[in-house]
Amino acid sequence: MVFNEQVLIALEVLRNFAENDFELHRIDVLEKDLTEPPKVEQVDGKHQSFNGVIYRKTKDSHYRMQYDLHRAVYYYYCGEIPEGYVVHHVNFNPEDNDISNLALLTRSEHGKIHNFSTRKFKAICAICGAEFESYNKSKYCSQNCREIAESKEKTCPACGKKFLSNDRSTVYCSPHCAQSKRRERQRESRPNKIFTCQNCGKKYYGSESPSDKYCSTSCQNAHYYRNKREKRNCVICNREFSTHKYHNVKTCCKECAEKLGWQNRRKKSSK
Repeated sequence: MVFNEQVLIALEVLRNFAENDFELHRIDVLEKDLTEPPKVEQVDGKHQSFNGVIYRKTKDSHYRMQYDLHRAVYYYYCGEIPEGYVVHHVNFNPEDNDISNLALLTRSEHGKIHNFSTRKFKAICAICGAEFESYNKSKYCSQNCREIAESKEKTCPACGKKFLSNDRSTVYCSPHCAQSKRRERQRESRPNKIFTCQNCGKKYYGSESPSDKYCSTSCQNAHYYRNKREKRNCVICNREFSTHKYHNVKTCCKECAEKLGWQNRRKKSSK
């Protein structure tokens, strides 16, 4: 509703033609709406009322029902909002919907004002207390302070050391503690028997399986290849050397292999 002096004059004229008290009462209500317009009132922490309508607070701190409260207030006092224009909160507080805090701006002007890349905010870090400037009203001056704020204190079940972590899946303070705890569980699950590796002679915890004869896979492979080795004589220097019986090796060292290759190339070129 727009304030209009001509409407008040017309109401005074209609008062002279009123036939009963109900019509006089309606004229008084209309005059009160024109002379004393309604104000935005805070109902509770999540609701505001204006002109008999209650608006609910949303996640972006604006109040809405079927339409925005700040647009309804501007329309009541200033009339229809032109196409391509928006209602802006002057003090950047969307909860202050008084007409003195509202201004009509184009969409481009409103976008420039709310562009955080060109507007910095001064703040104090909630962790270290350092003063810093932020584009997005951050509470922490660095990623390290943010991780400290979001992390929780935990106790390592392996070494008993207390540490901070923001990951729910993190249980141990370091990979070394996780590996030692895993080895401890493996030893507890195995029978309490000590075996001797057939390759290196190292003592290790093993099962009762007859195939468990080595402390590691490397020892098992080394022992396997040891049984498959044989002795040969070098075709160049006639020195005896050991190699795998399935390997096509004819020389004992790299120098002899180069000489053998040179002889083979010479034979091919002579042909």
